[in-house]
Amino acid sequence: MSDIVERLRAWDAWDPPIGFDERKGHVAPPFVSSTESADEIERLRSLLKDREWRDISTAPKGRPVIVRTERGRVFRAMWTYVCEEAVGWGTVEEDDPRPKCWTDGFCWRVNEDEEESDKPTHWVNLPPQPEKENT
Repeated sequence: MSDIVERLRAWDAWDPPIGFDERKGHVAPPFVSSTESADEIERLRSLLKDREWRDISTAPKGRPVIVRTERGRVFRAMWTYVCEEAVGWGTVEEDDPRPKCWTDGFCWRVNEDEEESDKPTHWVNLPPQPEKENT
């Protein structure tokens, strides 16, 4: 039982027997220090902060993120170089989902049909890749 939450719950539920004595083989749940608890809370806070939607003006350039557009679409995109005249938001892979108004996977001011693009307004980091299981 190494998970801090499990250990805290075990301490909370533990009702020591009358005459508790470790010398007699009685075992208490593993101890959880306040420092260890505080460290875990800080770690979780940082993970949550990493998953908050942020204004698109603060988005990183050149790496994939998840964007939300003016019309509420959510998909993977990145600020990228398309050609000398165009630098902006584009899909990461050619077959990635995207708004139909993004011509060739790129958020032009207007597309080839003169339809205004659905511009990104917010972004969030991609979730971490799953850890590989040891088999």
